[in-house]
Amino acid sequence: FPSHDKVIYDEIEGRVQERLDDRRYEIDLMSENEQIRVEEQMREMVTNEYIDDNRDDLAERIRIEEGSYSENDPQELQPYFDEVYGISHTGKNPDGVEHTLTSTIHEVSRDGNNLYIRGSITTEDNEEVGEIARRFFQKDGVWNVEHEVLAIMDDDYKGTGFGQEIIKQSEAWYTAKGFGFIEVGTAWDGARHWARAGYDFRPDKLEQNISEIATNAGMFSNMFNPDTPAGKQFDSLMGRAVNDYKRDEYGRPTWTSIKDIKSDDFPIPADFANIGYTKGARDWAGKQLMDGLRMKYVKVLTAEGQKLLEGPIDLDGDGLVYDGTAREKPAPSRGNK
Repeated sequence: FPSHDKVIYDEIEGRVQERLDDRRYEIDLMSENEQIRVEEQMREMVTNEYIDDNRDDLAERIRIEEGSYSENDPQELQPYFDEVYGISHTGKNPDGVEHTLTSTIHEVSRDGNNLYIRGSITTEDNEEVGEIARRFFQKDGVWNVEHEVLAIMDDDYKGTGFGQEIIKQSEAWYTAKGFGFIEVGTAWDGARHWARAGYDFRPDKLEQNISEIATNAGMFSNMFNPDTPAGKQFDSLMGRAVNDYKRDEYGRPTWTSIKDIKSDDFPIPADFANIGYTKGARDWAGKQLMDGLRMKYVKVLTAEGQKLLEGPIDLDGDGLVYDGTAREKPAPSRGNK
């Protein structure tokens, strides 16, 4: 990719530092040589991920710099996307306080082969409390979408059901338009929310996802001690996901390889997110486990999307997604939220 594009390098370096900061306690216990080795490995991994996730976009950047690219103003599409993502929803937060939240798309832009939309989430008093961002891209002629951001920053406005409504409305639109699949890269508490909304591990990022979960479990060693109910449930799920699972002398999860995701009992993300959950709980072990994880999830929408991903959904070949067999099962009832 363009070697002089400082924006790309700054973005990669920023991601590296975020990953290192997330594991700072663990890294500080290492020797200086080990710290250097971990940083080098992290930088190589993040760079490869960036190239993999942005291959088409990077190629398009080169064409733009060579002067071979022109498009109409994508901002003209703003009213169209506002109809899809612009909703107003009234609901009560966990404390029983009623709020009305409204989403509005205010920016549509193009970067290479990607089309981006960005918007805000506001209260009944027109106070901005959240944001939404989506990326649209084509793969083999099929449109797909990445849910980049859906975040409400103010705790007073979380838990009203707004997120469920906007996801339900947009997913219905994707399906009607023949989109192949939805990608999600999580941050904040997104790993838990998307898992419980029925999203699955991205097949090509499976090892990264399982490693993220296992590392976080090690950070909460008391909660996920092998002798605790949460620890036993976690160990059971890990045993279904990896080969030769065990704990090392420090109680940290270890294994030799990841099992085939197509195995009938391979866990889904919601299994981890619901560890220790009881109806109406405000806090539980799975919530802590998934907090802040940078996961890669996917939801297949059509048979075309299944072929593009070559993943495990629709094992029986009936063209249906989440029909109750093998991995074609929905996340637990929304009543668990």
